[in-house]
Amino acid sequence: MIAARPTILLLAENRLATSGLTDFLERQGCACSIATLSSAPDLLRSRTFDFMISTVPLRQGDPVVLMLGGSDCRIFYRIAVEDGCWWVPLDGKGRKSLGSPALRCAEFAAFLENALNDFKAASERRKQEFPAYLVNASD
Repeated sequence: MIAARPTILLLAENRLATSGLTDFLERQGCACSIATLSSAPDLLRSRTFDFMISTVPLRQGDPVVLMLGGSDCRIFYRIAVEDGCWWVPLDGKGRKSLGSPALRCAEFAAFLENALNDFKAASERRKQEFPAYLVNASD
């Protein structure tokens, strides 16, 4: 099926830690799910996601990262720094994506908005190319 809107898995210690990010993503038309590192594998066994954004540090061996290996899911995690944070992209094996710099908060927000717009445009193109029964109208 073709997703009608981007699906986002937000990893955090609790829901409050992602409230501002969740609000931003939902205003962008995203379908958000929130999980902890321990509960995320259950979600990943039953669903696919276009993006995984973590407010907790991720490492190469984390099961949640390994489960996304080989998928098209784009992964980012936040690192707190003295005056804010950096958003680091990971590849499907949990390594920092080579050639992809960490992004400051404002840069990440702009990047994410552009990536979501690209996703929506691609989804609209696919809707026009495929029969209606392949499009998930419930999203």
